[in-house]
Amino acid sequence: GPMNSVSDVQNVSGHKDWLIGGFPVCLDRPGDVHVTGVVAEDGNVQVVGYGLRPNPTRTGGTMVGTWPTDVTPPDPIRTQEKEALTYVCGTASDDFYELVVTVRAGTVTTHTDGFIAHFESGGVAGELVMPHGVTLCVRAVDAGCA
Repeated sequence: GPMNSVSDVQNVSGHKDWLIGGFPVCLDRPGDVHVTGVVAEDGNVQVVGYGLRPNPTRTGGTMVGTWPTDVTPPDPIRTQEKEALTYVCGTASDDFYELVVTVRAGTVTTHTDGFIAHFESGGVAGELVMPHGVTLCVRAVDAGCA
């Protein structure tokens, strides 16, 4: 993966959804950006949902974080997935929106080196690569799992 890539290993149970967050996003100038999809960069991690929300730490909350978090009941953030990002980056380091991704653990251990958010702005398509590797371990004895 990329030089600045980090990787998390998480022991998960199969056929469940897990939240991965901590991806800060904002615009460098005024505009509208519509996230049209999020996919795993490689491997066989299945992305089943995504959402945007204001950084919750600014109001005393916590970000989802980059470690997969169990989703029970189904992810409430997913309902915001069609929301357009219009938020321009602020001057404070915590002044951004959080992109949260929902992944589904299968029956075998899966890994990706990162995620790609596809977006559209002014009729132009683009993508944002988020080099955050994740391994969803179903069995501790699998490669890359502890």
